[in-house]
Amino acid sequence: MRRSVPTFYWYDLETSGTHRVRDRIMQFAGVRTNHDLEELGEPVETFVPLPAEVLPNAESCLITGLTPQQVNASTRSEWQVMSTIQREFSVPSTTIIGFNSIRFDDEFVRHAFYRNFFDPYSWAYENGNSRADLFPLVMMCAALRPDGIEWPTDGSGPTFRQDDLCRANGIVQSRAHTALSDVRSTLEIARRLRAAQPRLWQYGVTDRERSATDLLEKEEPFVHISPTYGRERWCAAPAAVLAPYPDRKKSLIVCDLSGSLELLLEGTPSELRAEIFCPKNERPEGWKRPPVAELRLNAFPMVAPLATLDDAAERRTGTSKAEARDAFKRLQSMHDLKARVVEAFSPIPQNTPDRMEEERLYDGFIPNADKPLLTKARTALARRQVFGSLGFTDDRLPGLAKRLRAREFPDLLTEAQRTEHASFVRSRLMQGEPSIEEHLTDLRKKLRQAENEQQCAILQSLIEHDELLLAEYCAS
Repeated sequence: MRRSVPTFYWYDLETSGTHRVRDRIMQFAGVRTNHDLEELGEPVETFVPLPAEVLPNAESCLITGLTPQQVNASTRSEWQVMSTIQREFSVPSTTIIGFNSIRFDDEFVRHAFYRNFFDPYSWAYENGNSRADLFPLVMMCAALRPDGIEWPTDGSGPTFRQDDLCRANGIVQSRAHTALSDVRSTLEIARRLRAAQPRLWQYGVTDRERSATDLLEKEEPFVHISPTYGRERWCAAPAAVLAPYPDRKKSLIVCDLSGSLELLLEGTPSELRAEIFCPKNERPEGWKRPPVAELRLNAFPMVAPLATLDDAAERRTGTSKAEARDAFKRLQSMHDLKARVVEAFSPIPQNTPDRMEEERLYDGFIPNADKPLLTKARTALARRQVFGSLGFTDDRLPGLAKRLRAREFPDLLTEAQRTEHASFVRSRLMQGEPSIEEHLTDLRKKLRQAENEQQCAILQSLIEHDELLLAEYCAS
C-alpha cells in the first residue's frame, strides 16, 4: 500500500467572538503545503453564515471588518463548510497547524464539528494525522534561540502578536485579520523561523512529541515555554513535574523552579488551593502568581532540556540553571508534596446549571450506538435530503438534530417545527449573555463613540441586524 506524503494544512478562522461555545466561525481559510513549506493546490477561503440566535461581538467585527450581512450572503451553510473542512483535515498524514490554533481555532472547529454531526476529535489523530501550533514554537525560538528573527517588544516584554511579528520582520499582510491573509502571514513567519533556526524547527515540529515524552519521563528539570510565565520572562521557565492533573488524563501540574517555593513546601492543600485559584478581583496588592502551571500533553507543549538555557537565554529570561537545580532538590525532599498538590487541584463538586446541547461537547464521547445514525444524517445532508427522527441514545443529539435540520432546510420545516425553532431562537436572543436588548444598547453606545466611517458602517450593520432579529423573533 502506497504511503501518503506528509503535508501541513495551515488554517485560520475569523469568529464572531472569543467564546468557543457561544460564538461561531464567520470565515475559514486553509492552505496545504509540503514539508518544505511550498503551497500545494488551491487555497480554501469561505464565509460561514451565522445562526439567528448568535449575536456577534462588536469588538471582533471591528477587528475583522466582517458583518452578519456579509457572511449570511454566503451560498454555503455551516454544515457544508464544515464538510469541506473535515475533508481537508482528514487527508492522511496531515499536520493541521495555525497560529495559537490549539487553544483557540481548534476549539471552535471541535464545537462546529460536534454541532454538525462530524466526529470532533478523529481528524487530529486518525490515518497518521496530528495537530501543531506555530505560536508556542515562536515563543520557544524567542526565548532560547532568537537569532535571525526580529522580536518586537513593548513595556512588558516581547510581543508575539502576529501583526507585530509581521511588521518587525517586513512581512507584508495584504488584508490583516482576514482568514487567508492571516494564514499566509503565519506560513511566512514559519518560513523565516525554519530558515533562521532549522534545528529548532526540526525539534519543535518533527521531533517534539517523542522528545517531549522522553524528557518528561526522566523526572528531572526542563525548560517549559508557556504564556503563564509572563512576557517579562519571555514566557519561559525552568520547570519540573509535580503530579498528574486530577481528572485531566493528558495534563501535568508542573512547578516553576525560578519562583518562590515556600507555599508549595509549607502550605496545606486548602492554602494551596486558595492561593492558586484566587480570583483576579480578590488578589491583594503585591500578589504573585504561585509557581505552578498546567502542562497539557495533548496541546503541543513546548519543552526542552535544561541545558538549552544557555548564558544568553538565562539573562534574557531572568532565570538560572543552577538555581533551578537547587530548587528541584528542595522539592525532592518533600515526600508529601505530590499528595498535597493533587488534593489542592482536585475539583470540588458543583451543581452544573442547565445548558443547551450546543454547550455540552465535553460532557462525554458520542456512544458507539449513535455513530451509524450520525453517518446516516450526514449522508442525507450531503444529498440535500431532510432526515427524520433517528432514535439517538445520547440526550444531546435530538436537540442538535432539530437545530441542524432547521438551519439546513428552513423552507421544508413543518409549521410545528418552524414554531419550535422560532421559540428556541427567541429564547436565546432574549435570555442570552448578553440579551439582544443589551447587545443593541451596547452597539448604539459604541456607534456614538466611533472614531471613523468604517467603524460607523460596521456598527450600523450590526444594529440593523439586531433590529431585524427583534422584528422577526421577538415582536410581541
